Amino acid sequence: MAALIELEELRFAYAATDRATQPALSDVTLQIETGEYVAIIGANGSGKSTLARHLNALLLPTSGVVRIA
Repeated sequence: MAALIELEELRFAYAATDRATQPALSDVTLQIETGEYVAIIGANGSGKSTLARHLNALLLPTSGVVRIA
């Protein structure tokens, strides 16, 4: 059975004002199976909200794959 949520080498960088980019996610690989409970914790600025926005398709990855069943 395929995973409910699957991320493969997800990378995302926010554009900065001086033409540089600010990396937010780097090589995130994750599988969440149906029925699993998962908590995502971390300090401010660690990428939790950015990850959630990818899971809701509010952001598109710079590279990598996001699959939601």
